[in-house]
Amino acid sequence: MPSPDLLAISLLVRWLLGWFLCLRMPALPEFTPIGQPRVSVLIPARNEALTLPQLLAALGACRT
Repeated sequence: MPSPDLLAISLLVRWLLGWFLCLRMPALPEFTPIGQPRVSVLIPARNEALTLPQLLAALGACRT
């Protein structure tokens, strides 16, 4: 089993390496959507025969 000092140094080196790699990542270019963005909605449903029609009707009525 490694000594606590070696373990602490190892964790510190890994933490610093993680920050170094994170800061080297290139920034994404700014994106401006053209028109209305399309959205997909996933609805997990199980044994929802009574409430699902009302939910779908409410989702269909939502417009931004």
